[in-house]
Amino acid sequence: MVDNPEQQWFDLRQAAMDRLKGENEALMKRLKELEESGARVSHDHGEELVPRASWELANREKAELEDSAEFREAVASILGVKLYFSPNGQVRVTSLYDLRAAFVFQPTSKSEGAKMQLVEQGEGGPQDLPNLMQYWIAKEQCIPGFLASVTLECYDKSKREQDGLE
Repeated sequence: MVDNPEQQWFDLRQAAMDRLKGENEALMKRLKELEESGARVSHDHGEELVPRASWELANREKAELEDSAEFREAVASILGVKLYFSPNGQVRVTSLYDLRAAFVFQPTSKSEGAKMQLVEQGEGGPQDLPNLMQYWIAKEQCIPGFLASVTLECYDKSKREQDGLE
């Protein structure tokens, strides 16, 4: 699940995007410093260093990314899981207490509304994971109940390991 060609391609693409955004952010910061110091570049048409629309768009995107990061951190703190939303609608959920306990859910057909189905799972999680999946997902069709059970089991195991009981 983690080391497949699609994920590798996505990781490379994401690394390139992150690098470019970092470079762009550094350039924008430098241009802002120059602008605040009163430096101007003379152009034939008197243009500013950076078009105002580009500057505002970059600042808006930065604020949105910061808000998104804060949201993800809040969800992780409150629910004990990290969420990753893929452009194709899939959601990867990873336990904070066992990073190998990862699950990928995807929306079912649009006619069924906002229901999700489990499509992949990692190698971690509770020992009785098959029973939890059978009960919460197959029988009850309750993904929140499943994730809560997994979180509790992973937390208990993590706590026992920290206390040296395992």
